[in-house]
Amino acid sequence: MQSCHPHPILVRPARVKRRRGGGLIYDHFGSYDHAWRLGVAIGLVAGVAQMMTDDQPGRPILREASA
Repeated sequence: MQSCHPHPILVRPARVKRRRGGGLIYDHFGSYDHAWRLGVAIGLVAGVAQMMTDDQPGRPILREASA
C-alpha cells in the first residue's frame, strides 16, 4: 500500500521565511516597483560617479640609472 504523503526529499522543510532584497520591498509595498526604482537610482549614481572620476594615466615613474 502506497502512502499518500510525498517523498520526504521533495517536501520543503517548515522554516521561517527569510526574505531578502526585492522580497522585503514586495512584502512591504505589495509590488516590485520600488525595488526597480531603487536599482535604477543606484545605477544612475554609480554612472555619475564614474564620469566624475579622473581616470587619466599618471606620469610614468622614471628610475635613475645606477652606474
